[in-house]
Amino acid sequence: MSTRMRWRLISRNFPLAMGHSGIILCLIIVSTVSLEGCGMQESEEAASLRAAAEQGDAEAQYKLGVAYANGEGVAQNDEEAVQWTRMAAEQGFAQAQHNLGAAYRYGLGVAQDYEEAVQWFLAAAEQGNASAQNNVGVMYADGRGVRQDYEEAYAWIGTAAAQGYSGTTETLQALREEMTPSQVESAVELAREYREKYVTH
Repeated sequence: MSTRMRWRLISRNFPLAMGHSGIILCLIIVSTVSLEGCGMQESEEAASLRAAAEQGDAEAQYKLGVAYANGEGVAQNDEEAVQWTRMAAEQGFAQAQHNLGAAYRYGLGVAQDYEEAVQWFLAAAEQGNASAQNNVGVMYADGRGVRQDYEEAYAWIGTAAAQGYSGTTETLQALREEMTPSQVESAVELAREYREKYVTH
């Protein structure tokens, strides 16, 4: 049976990679899916999404991107997923910005580019997207696409934690263990500033 990697763009933690400091970090879930039936006809729901997406509806563009990413109602296609996701992201749709960051982080439908990933994660994070906030912190902790900075990592992951994002407690504790007391103090203050600016209410 022919299979390939499929990207599932959902906002939760899953242990995929080990960060530089030994912190378990991740961004998206990846799974395998059969390629059989890739000549499938587009579903009515996907066709409806496409019609709205082609009219410039950002939410429809985002949803169509997810459909292509996961092969739901359309044949799975990472490049198409990125195309529609980018359209929504460029209109400021936060979850699309998050997903485009994930695509660049893992090279799904685009060439892997950590700096581009950080830019899109940050765009979503500044709109209050908790998953993106966590992922910006992940990139800082790992030094991918940005200079490694545990204080920034702590501040962003702490901001995600303030919104109830799961799986952050252990990561924050691990980051504390990597910093001096003065760095921890600075990180806590920075996290407070970010919460005031970027936590949605």
